[in-house]
Amino acid sequence: MLELARFYSEDMPKPEDAVEEFRSFRALYSELKMDLTTDAVLPFLIANDMDRAYPHLTILHKIYKTLPISSASAERSFSRLRLIKTYLRSCMDEARLSNLTLLCVERDIHIVKDKVVGRFATMKERRMKI
Repeated sequence: MLELARFYSEDMPKPEDAVEEFRSFRALYSELKMDLTTDAVLPFLIANDMDRAYPHLTILHKIYKTLPISSASAERSFSRLRLIKTYLRSCMDEARLSNLTLLCVERDIHIVKDKVVGRFATMKERRMKI
């Protein structure tokens, strides 16, 4: 617990106090005889206004909730980004890159082509008149 708190020391006021908070919460938890899962600890702390009493424990659980389960989705996104950048590197601005990446990563979303064409057709005409 102390190693974990020291690893995230930038997010906590005093990482050394995290161990004492954990011991105190464990004693409270055993007295209450509740069936709390790891995912239920943070909502329990917040619902009972204990997040101020256990600030380090609250911070560690918030970090735990935001950590990805695996890196596969992030790696897939980066590999797609590399493919897109290789193909269109010279003629792309940041907005276009972002949109193409979104389309590539979220390819399982069904897009109705007629709606896209209709929306494009109703956009302002940009041709120069002679």
